[in-house]
Amino acid sequence: DPRPQPQEPEVRRPRGRPKRLPPVFKKQEPPRDSDVEVLAHRLSKNPFQNFEHDEEGLLLSCGLKVALCDCQNHACPGCYWTCANCGGRKCTAICQKGRKFAVCSSDDGSGIVKNPYIPESYYEEIEKEKEKKKIEEETIKIEDDSSSESNNNGEK
Repeated sequence: DPRPQPQEPEVRRPRGRPKRLPPVFKKQEPPRDSDVEVLAHRLSKNPFQNFEHDEEGLLLSCGLKVALCDCQNHACPGCYWTCANCGGRKCTAICQKGRKFAVCSSDDGSGIVKNPYIPESYYEEIEKEKEKKKIEEETIKIEDDSSSESNNNGEK
């Protein structure tokens, strides 16, 4: 048949979107007993400084390097606006590359989704810190109220 065949339109990718998604896990050698002891010691000292991202933007957690979107969903290829720094779509307001913290949880509209790579004990520490801070704020407020009342009584 001499008629030209219709060609499929060229598919164009949006600018800034990664051309190839990185693998979810990058394998490393299994941790030795001494590594596990060091990690446990670090976690017991200060659990708030143990989850960060490397130069590639991968979450470092318990010897794993994980490409995890900040929405905490493994299957998500990236649901945020394109990052101005790295061009990826897995970062929220702060780029994941070299970030010194991990997003602990996010709200997907149906409820809070916790980071699956952060142990439950970490969340318990966060709750303890929040409760402690709340008690301190209430104590300061009560002290401020009582001092203002004593000043008012002294003026009469």
